[in-house]
Amino acid sequence: SDARTQGLGVAGVVAGNRSVLMVPVQHLASSALLLSRARVYIDFGHHPGQDRLPREAVQCGCVVITGKRGSAALYADVPLPEELKIEQPLARLELTVERILDAVERYDEMTHMMGPYVEFVTQQRHAMAAATRALIHKVFPHYVHPR
Repeated sequence: SDARTQGLGVAGVVAGNRSVLMVPVQHLASSALLLSRARVYIDFGHHPGQDRLPREAVQCGCVVITGKRGSAALYADVPLPEELKIEQPLARLELTVERILDAVERYDEMTHMMGPYVEFVTQQRHAMAAATRALIHKVFPHYVHPR
């Protein structure tokens, strides 16, 4: 089954817990407002690379939970603690729901555990800004960036 079907299966089970509201971020014009109000971001889909939404979610303060498909399986690409990465989340539904509810209940502790991922994303943002400035300077050598 695809990631959307997996997400719906998990949502159906978690929905039984009234303290948790699950909202899909797919097909939204902007996910920033939703992510800034969320506590947990779940992405069990295939990660073809360092995906944008998990990185935005961590910058908005969400606990990020992923599967282990694609680059999400690699700590070098998605440096999350192993307890926040679930192999075959639908096949291990009880564990998956337990991890989601745990992330909600232990939010402060879990966000602290994500320190390496937060730092990783922050460093990448700074590196991209520096590379952009260097490119602009190379293309427009006389351009002076207003500070």
